[in-house]
Amino acid sequence: MSEVKRIYIDISLEKDAVITHGRNYFQPRNLSVFEVENHIILPLRHERINARGSKFSGGIVTETMDFYAPCAHIHDLSNGIGSLKEGYSVDLSSVMTDERTVIWGGVLFDHFGHFLCESLNRLWYEVKHSDQEYPVVFICEKSRKISASVRSCLDLLGLTGDRLILIDRPTRFSKIIVPEASSVLTGFYTEEFVLPFHAIAEKVAPLPYEKVYFSRRKLKGGIKIYGEDRLEKVFKANGYKIVYPEKISLNEQIAYVKGAKEIACVMGSATHLSLFATPRTKLIVLERTEHINKEQILINQACDLDWYSIGANMNYLPVGHEFSPILMGITDHAAAFFKDHGFLFDPQDINRIPDRFVRRFNLAWLSRYSSFKHNSQLEQIPPVYVHRLRLYCQTAFLSLRQRLFMKRTEGEYRVWSVLGFSFRTKRPA
Repeated sequence: MSEVKRIYIDISLEKDAVITHGRNYFQPRNLSVFEVENHIILPLRHERINARGSKFSGGIVTETMDFYAPCAHIHDLSNGIGSLKEGYSVDLSSVMTDERTVIWGGVLFDHFGHFLCESLNRLWYEVKHSDQEYPVVFICEKSRKISASVRSCLDLLGLTGDRLILIDRPTRFSKIIVPEASSVLTGFYTEEFVLPFHAIAEKVAPLPYEKVYFSRRKLKGGIKIYGEDRLEKVFKANGYKIVYPEKISLNEQIAYVKGAKEIACVMGSATHLSLFATPRTKLIVLERTEHINKEQILINQACDLDWYSIGANMNYLPVGHEFSPILMGITDHAAAFFKDHGFLFDPQDINRIPDRFVRRFNLAWLSRYSSFKHNSQLEQIPPVYVHRLRLYCQTAFLSLRQRLFMKRTEGEYRVWSVLGFSFRTKRPA
């Protein structure tokens, strides 16, 4: 049997994608557990380095304010941006004393995708030793309110009331248990990485929908995506239950994922919900940019998913993975996937962009990237954008004459209607 085709993207990008997806992120090793007494936990400080990154300071320090290395949070193995690798000094007279033994949870991210991938990677210890019932300590940015989804996740793990401590001032604890991290965002995962997600999923009953599409179409705020409606229409026509995550609780989202045999969604936090899926669940990821999301590849491997990566973005101007605007639709690559997997769809929708989305995309793009703060992100533009711009301009823009008088096309002819008279002209080659 030939190998299953999993990647449907532009040929100029395919080589890098195949290499990145083919990397094995699993590390078979035993995780360590450290214990320290009378150490101090400092609240998290967030410092912007430049327009593209920031660093954290805080965490566990000794009485002489030396940083305790096992508590470090490593965001990415390639650089220090977004990592916690240093403390800071405080006056010992300002330090609270707490006589309890606690478990170090690390940095609590409120962005749900990063919370799932980065904030739960030490809680394998709590799952394995739930009988101890020690509180778990997190540090988080004071300016960020913890979202309902993050709260729900912690509740399902039993971290409620006194079992959850969020540090808002320097505190000395009698003993701190420091489990080693079971993963690094784009670096590796160990066998223990999935334990917190299994523990959460066990407490949620599955819903009886075998095919689910998580839509961003009704999401207010955040990254703005234009054109998802055509993709959503295809999945709905092929038997997928359309779910709007922002309209339901996290428990319901997990219930949909747990009960599904096939899940489809635009790349984002919703794709990371596949952490709660059963093994061999079919995951169809509609890529919104050319960015290769390594954390999702890591999740695909850790959860043994039957994954597919579909280039469904129609961005004819370059955009960053984490920024608006995004233009999506039924690309040649999405159409190829639909054909290979027996989906019903309208071939006339391939590479078609409604005028209203073109206008909105252009307006939003120019508004963002004309700013000095963001236009440096346009360096090293891939050639694929030139190809797309030529392709989409052939169908996206109609002349005023065509808007007013053209009724339809018939093969190689256009049919016009002027003052009640109809006539045909040959379409240009």
